[in-house]
Amino acid sequence: MLLQRTRATSVAPVWTEIVTRWPSPASLAAADDDELRRVTSSLGLSWRIRLLREAARAIARSVSGAVPDQEEELRKLPGVGPYAASATVIMAFHGSGLVIDNNVVRVLSRLLGTPGGPEVRRRTWFARSVEPLAPTSRAREVNLALLDLAATTCQPKRPRCHLCPLASRCRYRFVSLDG
Repeated sequence: MLLQRTRATSVAPVWTEIVTRWPSPASLAAADDDELRRVTSSLGLSWRIRLLREAARAIARSVSGAVPDQEEELRKLPGVGPYAASATVIMAFHGSGLVIDNNVVRVLSRLLGTPGGPEVRRRTWFARSVEPLAPTSRAREVNLALLDLAATTCQPKRPRCHLCPLASRCRYRFVSLDG
């Protein structure tokens, strides 16, 4: 939730403070509103904080009191959509699959030579076209590598194709070299 519309570099110190102060869903659910607002104020978008608190309360009220490790259960929590649910399962619980955000869409659409853009990740045809690329093992590492590739090499305006480890297979590179 905290990463929505916010860079990871801005979220990281806030997240560290949150999990240090409130290490469990129950402790976050019981946190003082003013203190939570103060800790998260640098991120803006206060609606995320309300949803984070509501999700923590729902988890704390559950039988296990633990964050669910299945996408279906995560999506039942306030503020958790398909992206957050799959990212949580893959990154925190070592599930399989791809975490598809706009940055990963850029990398994969260039690699495959398909249309890109912010709405593409919600399209069925895109999901089908990248499904064969979804890792079944070491998915966390593969997804982190894709995110790093998007941030450092396969950038929106000036991709650095000459540095890309996928360049020999990338359709975008061949099109951009021809044009």
